Order: sequence, then structure tokens, then C-alpha cells
Amino acid sequence: MSNAVATRTGNGNGVAAAGPSEADWAVMERVIAAGDLSALSPGERARYYLETCRSMGLNPLTKPFEYIELNRKLTLYATKGCADQLRKLHGISPRVVSREVHAGVVVVTVEGTDRTGRTGSEIGAVSVDGLRGEALANAWMKATTKAKRRLTLSMVGLGMLDEGEVESVPGARVVAVDAETGEILGEPPAAAAGGPAGRGQRQAINELRASLGLTGEEVRALIRDRYGVAGSTQMTAAHADDLVGHLEERYREAFPEPPADEAGVADAEFSDVGAGLPGVPGPAGVAGDDRYTR
Repeated sequence: MSNAVATRTGNGNGVAAAGPSEADWAVMERVIAAGDLSALSPGERARYYLETCRSMGLNPLTKPFEYIELNRKLTLYATKGCADQLRKLHGISPRVVSREVHAGVVVVTVEGTDRTGRTGSEIGAVSVDGLRGEALANAWMKATTKAKRRLTLSMVGLGMLDEGEVESVPGARVVAVDAETGEILGEPPAAAAGGPAGRGQRQAINELRASLGLTGEEVRALIRDRYGVAGSTQMTAAHADDLVGHLEERYREAFPEPPADEAGVADAEFSDVGAGLPGVPGPAGVAGDDRYTR
């Protein structure tokens, strides 16, 4: 790794205190001009990552940023650890001021103050339509977490997506990059497996998730384990079909249909319901009262 990583006596985060070199400034200028980290060489990408961490006072060894491809451009997004470090570094104290539900979406508003007295506010929004129980509780907590992270990033002037927003952005996909060398470690599975999952497929997954009582995080973990992507918006159509089939199988195991003989008994019990009513056949094919059909 570059010798830019050293011990900073000011904040103890292990970030080099020295300013950027001419080469670092050249890399920054190229990124600002193109807005695409894939246009850089691996070495330039590694230097850009280190300089971004240094400029924010973050420890690059904790990987405060990861890479994402959005609108055909490679860029960075902030991880949970990034927001946590920034909140501590700047003394940001968030507080929830309101929680509301609008048209099936929970909206949490937070306000915060940093150690200089500067204030700010942000919202976090998560769909709760059709959710209940633990899934609903998790959605409320996720909205609160999103609001606090958005507040932190906005108050320090970091205009990028955070970890909780990545999976909700259509067409976005996480890209694995070696933090030390800057090398892109190959395309994720979703890139080579076909077109993206459709809205109808994602809705079917969400309905099955709710029926099985699974949380959103449990499904995301399942998606990561099975397909190597961050969430449903990064899955291909083929992945989505496979996941729907998997969840349907789990549903059948959790809620098996009654045996055929029990179903037959139930049918027999209600087979003569309506017998004798106008135009309704009775038992054994005996016609009901057809006075009103003549």
C-alpha cells in the first residue's frame, strides 16, 4: 500500500497528516472532470481512495467507502462505518423530531447539531406497505437509520449515496475493487446473467417475504449468499425467478396443503350447500327448484 498511510496525531485515525502530492491532485482533477473512477488506472484509483479518506479524516484501513456502478460510471458510496466515523469526528448529535406514514411510506425526520453549533435536518423514507410484525418494526428502524446517516453525510458536505440507499437505486450494482491496488476484481455475477429483475418480480419477492414473516435484512442476506449482489435491485431476471421459486418452496414447506382425504371430506361436507335453491343442483345431480328458470 502507498506510504500515504501513517499515524495522524491529531485524530488517531491512522491517516496521513501530509497534504496531497502533485500526482494526487492530478488524479482528483481527472475524476472531477470525468466523474468516472473506471477511467483511472488501478494505481490512480488507489491514490484517489486514499486521498478521499485523508481529506475527510477517515481511516482507509476500515474501508469507509465501497465502489458502485451507477449510470455506467464507477463511483464511491459511504458505508455504515464511514457515517459512524464522521459522526464521531465532527461531534454530530442527531435527534428524531417526527415519524409519520404517508401513502404506505414511513418518513422519519431528524435534526442534528455538530460541535461548532451548526445545525441540519434530513429525512429517511422506507416503504411499509403490506408489512406487519417484526418486518414492520425493522422498516421503522431502517428509516431512522437512513435519516441519521443522510444527516451526517450532508452536514460534512459529502454528497454521495450511503450503504442503506444503494440497494434501492435502480440499475446500481456494487463492484469489488482491491483497496490497496485499485484493481477491479471482475464483474459481479449479476453482470453476466442477463437483464435486470423487473418490478413485478421484486413485488412477488416482497409478498412472499411478508407471507413467510422474513425481514428485509434476512432476504438481503439470502440474495447476497445465493447471487453475490447487494439486494433485489441488483438481481437479474433469472436470479429473481430462481428466488421466487425458492421462496415458494419454503412457503409450501411452512404451510402444507391438507391431505387429499381431508380435502375430500371438506368437499363432501359442503357439496349440498345450495341444494334446493333455484337453479342449483342438489346432491347426486338432483336439480334444485327451477321455478325461476322456466
